[in-house]
Amino acid sequence: MEVIMTIAYVIFLGFIGLIGVDIYYIRMHYKSLREDTKNHGRCNDHDIKEIKRLIGELGCLILCLIIFITLLVIKTNFGR
Repeated sequence: MEVIMTIAYVIFLGFIGLIGVDIYYIRMHYKSLREDTKNHGRCNDHDIKEIKRLIGELGCLILCLIIFITLLVIKTNFGR
């Protein structure tokens, strides 16, 4: 049981790390988009597409994290 919990903890930290990196890249593209709009008066389509893609990826990561935590709780409460 300890091995399973260690592996689960590592996977959980991996999910948290991926979510953090995703949020960092969203912020980076958003700052670039704001600077382009402020300096040139128009926005960059590439940044908008990248932000949309990253938000979709973030949603998938959060959904996977919720499913993983649910399965882990079921395993610890009802598993042998």
